[in-house]
Amino acid sequence: MAGFLCSLSQRFGVNILVYDYSGYGASTGQTLEANLYADAEAALAELRERYFCPLNRIVLYGQSIGTAPTVELATHYAVAGVILHSALMSGLRVVCPGTTRRFCFDPFNRYGQNMRRLLPK
Repeated sequence: MAGFLCSLSQRFGVNILVYDYSGYGASTGQTLEANLYADAEAALAELRERYFCPLNRIVLYGQSIGTAPTVELATHYAVAGVILHSALMSGLRVVCPGTTRRFCFDPFNRYGQNMRRLLPK
């Protein structure tokens, strides 16, 4: 995957932000929903501040559970683009695939709302 993302980055002249969350991959810490969003914010801030990357040259990448904080970031920042790989529509629907209703206790419940905000008007 890294080779493919590097090729995309070079071809389009953008920086693709890929990151691990607390408790995933090489990262330490607790795997909590709040940490997913905080980690995504921190990764974006690091890319912008340390490497001086403007938002219009950053493409956000999220895979599986990571698509939720990626979409959340994209609704707050005018980035160049978003890549969603194996995106989730809701945490509950992953566990109970036949579920069609929305519930207040559903992890990533706001995810569907944010996805609609990303669509071109």
